[in-house]
Amino acid sequence: MFQPGKTQKIVKEMERLKLDSLEISDNKDNLIKKETKQSIQKNPQAFQKASEKKENDDVNTKWEKMKKALMHKANDTLNAKKTREKQEWITSEILGLMEIRRKQKNKNVSKYREIEKIKQAKKKYMEALQAIRDTLNLYKRVEELTGLGK
Repeated sequence: MFQPGKTQKIVKEMERLKLDSLEISDNKDNLIKKETKQSIQKNPQAFQKASEKKENDDVNTKWEKMKKALMHKANDTLNAKKTREKQEWITSEILGLMEIRRKQKNKNVSKYREIEKIKQAKKKYMEALQAIRDTLNLYKRVEELTGLGK
C-alpha cells in the first residue's frame, strides 16, 4: 500500500531511472520538486490501486502499474526536456545512418569494428592522395563519395 512518507524514495527512484525524458535529474528548482511531492501526496488512490495485490499479478506487472501512476503525476508538474535543434547539414539520411551505426554498435561489436576500420581505411586513402598532391584522383574520389560527379 502507498504511504505518503515514501514520496522521497519514489522521487529518487524516478530521478535514477530518468523516465520518459522528463526534466527530473536536471531540475534543481525546489518549488517544482515540492509541487510534485504534494501532487503525489494529495491523490494516493492511483498508487493504492497499483499496489493492490491480486493473485495473478507478478512483480513486473505491479512495477508497470506503479510506474504508469508515477509518470501520470510527473507529467502534470514536471517540464519535458528541451531537445536540441538539428544542425542544418544533418539530413534524414544521416540520421538513418547514425541509427544503423548505433544499432550495430550495440548488437554486433565485431561488425561495428569492421565498419569503423573501413571508414579509417577510406580516410587514410584520402589523406595519402592529398599528401602526394594527386588532386585529380582526390577530387574524383570526393565526387564519387558525395555523388556530385558529372
